Amino acid sequence: MHTRNHAETGKTITRTDQGFDIDAGLLADAFALDVEEVRTLMRQGEIKSRLERGQDRDAGTFRLVFFHHDRRATFVVDEDGHLLRRTCFTLTDLAAAHSPRAPQ
Repeated sequence: MHTRNHAETGKTITRTDQGFDIDAGLLADAFALDVEEVRTLMRQGEIKSRLERGQDRDAGTFRLVFFHHDRRATFVVDEDGHLLRRTCFTLTDLAAAHSPRAPQ
């Protein structure tokens, strides 16, 4: 996956022959970074990504997952790159919420 400048694109996700291009502004928002930090971190391999194709009832959708330190951002898009759902969370917060010691 590649990033683009959000000032030029209006924060979009676009389908390409290789997968998807995601606007760097979307990742900057998700990780509380600026756009140039996102680009630098992606080039350095500090922001990792994974692309998953929907199966069965999720056919026709794709999940673009990005990891940076303990943060995870997920963008679910249709075949044209239209954003259907976005989630962002800190993995340590999620682990604490599922801990047997977490308040009920």
